[in-house]
Amino acid sequence: MQDRFHTLLKHRFQTEFANRPPLFPWEAEVREYPAEVPAYAQSMSRMWLENPLQFSVSSKLPETVLHRLLDRCQNMVQSTQKQGVKLVQIVESLFPDSLDALEPIANIVLTPAYRSGSALAEATLQEVENLAGGFDQATPEQQIALTMLASMEIMSALALTVSAEESTVGRDWVTSEGVVHVDVNYSGAVLIINATLPTGGSIQLVGADSDSQSSRPEAGMLTLAQTAPVIGASYSLEVSLDNDGQRPLRFSLMVLDPSVS
Repeated sequence: MQDRFHTLLKHRFQTEFANRPPLFPWEAEVREYPAEVPAYAQSMSRMWLENPLQFSVSSKLPETVLHRLLDRCQNMVQSTQKQGVKLVQIVESLFPDSLDALEPIANIVLTPAYRSGSALAEATLQEVENLAGGFDQATPEQQIALTMLASMEIMSALALTVSAEESTVGRDWVTSEGVVHVDVNYSGAVLIINATLPTGGSIQLVGADSDSQSSRPEAGMLTLAQTAPVIGASYSLEVSLDNDGQRPLRFSLMVLDPSVS
């Protein structure tokens, strides 16, 4: 049934878009672009992209698209909205001419998450890899599915959750400067964050009851502690490296109550 629905949906969108000129996924109309991109814009997009460029789906996207996804995912990962709503809101600015298609495709993308794991991701990737032009030559529904699957990869990497039962979580994030390693430990009602940076930099924990920061001028470990963190509240953990023009990478950090299903 799922395969049949996917096929019907695909045929419907292929017919709908058959008479439209091909566009990049972030365009609303055909446009010309400058031959050179300013160096500042490049520096803003490249450092934090090293990590998602290693993911199976995200690595198939053009870097311009991936940069926008990373920026949107950092904002949406802390949202309490349903996953399908998040995916639609993350990618809607990339596909302004396909807004009606976003919700049904999000439903298809999310269904295998609890049935057959990465079945849809593998099938969609195979279809795109078989195209000579890759992502740019994919159908609109394939592009939408890929960007949503990539968004799920990115949000999963940005989400840090601990509880009394699962008290520790770690994350490595590869950058062009080296690896950022984050360890979070929740013990005795105290949240302890250790971040090892490849260069000088800072970390900042921001929440309704917290706004603490730690920095160092050279590579090494930084530590923050939050006493009695609010259970179920979402904190923003911002990691900055001493690199002019770089925006911080924002993780979502939450202490869960294991008794709440």
